Amino acid sequence: MGYLTAYNTLAPQTYNALGKQSLEDALAWIETYCAAHQIDSFERAVTQLVVAHHEQRTRGVGHGGGSGGTWGRPAPAGEAP
Repeated sequence: MGYLTAYNTLAPQTYNALGKQSLEDALAWIETYCAAHQIDSFERAVTQLVVAHHEQRTRGVGHGGGSGGTWGRPAPAGEAP
């Protein structure tokens, strides 16, 4: 969850990297990935989850999510929140 929170905070045009996918669905995806890639790290598995679901992410208002752009930071200069 910490990785996804950080990704949601820092990635452009991203409010929720999982989109409409539930946490249970994401954990099942990671379990399947790990079974097929047993020598990969957990961090790599979560990264691949985000990559695989990039187009389905929730984008939110403006260029990102949250109020005023993305979580925890204002919209870049020249962009309306």
